[in-house]
Amino acid sequence: MSHQPGRYAFARPFAAAAGFTLLAVVLTAPIAWRGASAGPVNTGDGQLSVWNVAWVARTLVVDPLHVYDANIFAPHRATLAYSEANLPAGVLAIPAWWLSRNPYLAYNAAVFLSIVLSALATFALARWLTSHTAAAAVSAIVFAFAPFVVVRYAHIQLLLTVGLPLTLLALHRFVDRPTVARAVAVSLAIALAGLGCGYYGIFAGLAAGIGFIYYGIRRRGWRDPRYLGLCVLATAGAGLAILPFFLPYLGLVQQHDPFRTLDDARQYSADWASYFTSTTPFHRAALGLVVPFDQARYPERILFPGCVAVLLAAAALALAAARSRSAGSDEPRSWLTDREREAVGFYACLAAVAGWLSFGPAAGLYSLAYRTVPVWSLLRAPARFGILVGLALAALAGIGLAGLLRRTTRAAVVAAAVGLAAVVELAAVPWDVRDALRVPQPYRLLAQLPAGAVAEFPFFFRPIDFHRHSLYMLYSTAHWHPLVNGYSDYVPEDFRQLVVPVSSFPAWEALGILRAHGTRYVVFHLDLYDIRSREKLLERIERYREYIRPLAQEGNVWLFEIVRWS
Repeated sequence: MSHQPGRYAFARPFAAAAGFTLLAVVLTAPIAWRGASAGPVNTGDGQLSVWNVAWVARTLVVDPLHVYDANIFAPHRATLAYSEANLPAGVLAIPAWWLSRNPYLAYNAAVFLSIVLSALATFALARWLTSHTAAAAVSAIVFAFAPFVVVRYAHIQLLLTVGLPLTLLALHRFVDRPTVARAVAVSLAIALAGLGCGYYGIFAGLAAGIGFIYYGIRRRGWRDPRYLGLCVLATAGAGLAILPFFLPYLGLVQQHDPFRTLDDARQYSADWASYFTSTTPFHRAALGLVVPFDQARYPERILFPGCVAVLLAAAALALAAARSRSAGSDEPRSWLTDREREAVGFYACLAAVAGWLSFGPAAGLYSLAYRTVPVWSLLRAPARFGILVGLALAALAGIGLAGLLRRTTRAAVVAAAVGLAAVVELAAVPWDVRDALRVPQPYRLLAQLPAGAVAEFPFFFRPIDFHRHSLYMLYSTAHWHPLVNGYSDYVPEDFRQLVVPVSSFPAWEALGILRAHGTRYVVFHLDLYDIRSREKLLERIERYREYIRPLAQEGNVWLFEIVRWS
């Protein structure tokens, strides 16, 4: 199949970008017009994500060498590595942040651009496989707007799927013509996937590895030392490209070996029902009677790729084996090109392996990988391999639709109908965006005060309540002072030890701990205390008036400066 540019090929990327942007405006509503005034602030993870993107977008400009030294868990350093760093999301958010200083606009800009870029990358992948623009557009829609993506609004790292189709595109270009430059392109694509999301880096490496083996066997590359050497180069290059960004995580991995246990993975594994679970109104109406759905209880198990994706992928598998005879000829001809039939085999293998892994330790393959692959213990949610299954089905869907469209006289009408059907079934609007939290006046004053660590109260001390510290992280985007508080995937052991004594501040022991942490300011949220605890707090504040000086008060938010230690 030829990949020579056509007469209007130069305009195709711009037309695709415009089309997917418009579609994203519709299918992510109301983000496009409420981006500055709403966000995923109804959960701790959502508040963490908004803070994270704003921190990276700001710090990559003002102090890029210390981007990992986030302003949480003071005085700890490299605290951005306590969870996903989300560097690519921060890069996407830089213009929005620096034009507005609005963390919600920065976050929503990153979300919106991530989805558009994912659609464009999937479009380019399917276009490379089929040379059919309409089929590639449908393939892009069914992956970029799939339920397992849309439901992750509060987890920016899981929306950064663009690295996965880019890796597969780089893989196909490499196996078509193995060169050093194309091997490096595979390395960079895997690294981009890993920087966007640690899970996706492993997924991209797995997909590339399966591709090297599959095409090496199909095209007898395994006999060619040059091909094998370039595969090694691509694999090693990916590791070298991501190593500088992975170094902050190595200390955590060495302290906790294994970082996650197989028991951790079991509760986040997929089951058969997961692949028939969706959040869209159309899917829930069509499938709700068959598969009960509980998003709050099973957030990882929303893996249904869509009816259009499943049907067209099944068509690709059928067409790959089917042959028909031309009119007036005894010569059989395939519905698909040899290149497409070869790709069907690859994506069927990829979907099978990823699906097997998504079922977690109980299915066996995940346990084997856990024991043999060094980075595997960083994973906690095997069900996320279902995203790779969805991408494989999207690629198969593009191939299947391309084969069908070549055999119909009204290809444009059929393609438009299929695309519209995909949009209708995947529409999950409006997205669950919540009104942005208003920044109280004491935080605006804090932004103008000299540098100093901040401790916010109540200082939630029960592990089940640690996520509530994310509220203070979100408010810190107004001042960026270091926070003694913090919330992330990893919580330092010394933080766990100090939470109980510090929670009683102001008190002697708590004062000593805060002094050791370089604390200068404290903020109280009186409305977050119960009545009895609030009364005791007010009594302690009066008792320690000579140690803490009031600076600002607005409603239930009180700002103090620590002026004496003993």
